[in-house]
Amino acid sequence: MATLKEDLLEVRLDTYIDNHYTEALDAARLSQALGIGKTQLYAITKKLYQQGMAKRIRELRMKKAKSLLRDQRDLPLAEVAWQCGYQDYNYFFTVFKREVGCTPREWRNELT
Repeated sequence: MATLKEDLLEVRLDTYIDNHYTEALDAARLSQALGIGKTQLYAITKKLYQQGMAKRIRELRMKKAKSLLRDQRDLPLAEVAWQCGYQDYNYFFTVFKREVGCTPREWRNELT
């Protein structure tokens, strides 16, 4: 019974993150949305993704950023940042470069 409840929590967590990763997400908000404590949240996240919650959210945001940069080439970079959940354009650039290895502009230009 405990395993079933944990499996259900994993599905709810994954669904919630997939639906809200472009919003301001933190452990407190996720814990509240799922009705669990932070310690349990971290344990489920580690089991489900084999990494921390913040890294999972960053991966989803970078995947979306790459998709927008590739598919909507006229979309301003500030808008790409905003649509991916980054209100701070400079922070988006910093995270993108750290995660991808180049700036969003460079990544977009490499596609041509």
